[in-house]
Amino acid sequence: MHAPFAACNLPYLMPDLFLSLLYRLGRLTYWYCVDFMVNLANLTGTSYPEANTWVLLLFIPGLLCLLVLVRLWQGHRLRHLRRRVAATTAPE
Repeated sequence: MHAPFAACNLPYLMPDLFLSLLYRLGRLTYWYCVDFMVNLANLTGTSYPEANTWVLLLFIPGLLCLLVLVRLWQGHRLRHLRRRVAATTAPE
C-alpha cells in the first residue's frame, strides 16, 4: 500500500531546490491564512466556518465588485476629461 499524498514528505521527494522552497512557501502561506482566520473568528466571537463564510463568500466578492465599479467610474471620468481637453485644444 502506498501512503496517502498528504502523508508524503514532499520536500525530500523533490530534488529541485526551487520546488522545495515553493512547497514550503505554500505551506507557510496556508497556515498563516488559517491562523488569521482563527484569530478573526476569536476577535469577532464567531466560529471558524462562519468567519470563512463572511470573508470568502461575502467580503472578497464584494470588494472585487467595488473595485470593478471604481475602475468603470474612473474610465468614464477619464473619457470625459479627454474629450474636454480635446475640445479646448482643438485648432480653429
